[in-house]
Amino acid sequence: MEQLDFPDLARREVPVTIGGVVYVLREADEAAHSSWRNFQISGTKVDDDGKILSMGALADSDAVLLSKCLFKDDVPVALEFVKGLPSRISRVLVDKAKKLSEIDKELTKKSLSGTELTSA
Repeated sequence: MEQLDFPDLARREVPVTIGGVVYVLREADEAAHSSWRNFQISGTKVDDDGKILSMGALADSDAVLLSKCLFKDDVPVALEFVKGLPSRISRVLVDKAKKLSEIDKELTKKSLSGTELTSA
């Protein structure tokens, strides 16, 4: 039988400087990951047969994830702060947060319908 061993529970992190202020970008914990996925799924509308009609505000889900992974003085930044960042900065940070957290697959209509398995 295969044994899984996780001796180090520390989240991976990367220092980030934005506008001269130092932040820490951390790997998502399960609560942050669940919030991100729940936000994605909550906007999904399906018909009576379970066919996906629309996927809601998927773009906002990345801001939610980043707000739970970017810290200043050990406190996560506010969602409003993340939404106020220039896209050229937030895109890089979101991509890095997903890589640190190993949740870098996009949610798609195909994955929501169960015809595609994702690790996200």
